[in-house]
Amino acid sequence: MPSYLHDIILLYLTVLDDRGGGAPAEHNLMLELAHRWAPDAERSDIEAVARTASLALRGGLRGGIDLLTKSLCDQLPAGRCRELLSDLGALARADGHLTQHEAETISLVRSAFARRHYGSGAHASA
Repeated sequence: MPSYLHDIILLYLTVLDDRGGGAPAEHNLMLELAHRWAPDAERSDIEAVARTASLALRGGLRGGIDLLTKSLCDQLPAGRCRELLSDLGALARADGHLTQHEAETISLVRSAFARRHYGSGAHASA
């Protein structure tokens, strides 16, 4: 299982966090999206990583989104970060609407990825 899967799931949960982890449709989509990042993993293993990430988020996201995106950017090329942004958008819209929290969190992630991959003045297109 890729070492970055926990961080990806943590980012998914951060987007959904304003409602305690999201609606059932969002939670199921989160597990499906996570499986794409670890196609050889069993669903039960991905669910275990999701539970661990959920507990970590409840304890507070140390370093915030900036530290989390830095960790992911250190492990993923820019193209994969764009895929992750696409996942976040799909996840946020899974229940039929985009909340302010979801939009703001995705915007923060997009900006952080752009700074890390393209420099401080660039903007990522996702």
